[in-house]
Amino acid sequence: MSIRKGLLILCLLLTFAQMGSIFYMSSKDSDESTVFSSAISMIIRQFTLRDFNDLEKEEKESLVSEIDPSIREIAHLMEYLILGFLITADAFLITGLCGKRGIRIRLIAFLVAVLYALSDEIHQIFVPGRAFEWTDLLVDSLGALIGCALGYKCILSADRLHIKRISKGDRKC
Repeated sequence: MSIRKGLLILCLLLTFAQMGSIFYMSSKDSDESTVFSSAISMIIRQFTLRDFNDLEKEEKESLVSEIDPSIREIAHLMEYLILGFLITADAFLITGLCGKRGIRIRLIAFLVAVLYALSDEIHQIFVPGRAFEWTDLLVDSLGALIGCALGYKCILSADRLHIKRISKGDRKC
């Protein structure tokens, strides 16, 4: 098996794992989702505030609830940044198109990630206590865009490195 084929299989597995992770998190009802994001916010507060553990329970809850909406938005952005990156890697490993010729591939990768985000928001309509949120779709799309751009930059860098090695006579690429 070639390195490229191995990378493609790995990237596809990671892409489907990321999609499954997003679906799993979206399947949690509002209470489960709140408990999970509050736990993450609590951990962040413990690391960022030196005396957090010495505070009263009410103060802790207030500080956690202060950052919880931001943590949720960052989580949306990051999960779709990763998905956009992986889909872009998949697309380029499948087609091999880089540079200006790959603009359609980049657009398709972005659209696939956004369509998955849309399907995720529609899925949440059927989960108790959850709803379709346009702001989540917008943040997901922004994450996908950033991920696709980062994925493209990494692929371009790897492609340039590959070309340099070949021009120097290194046949291991």
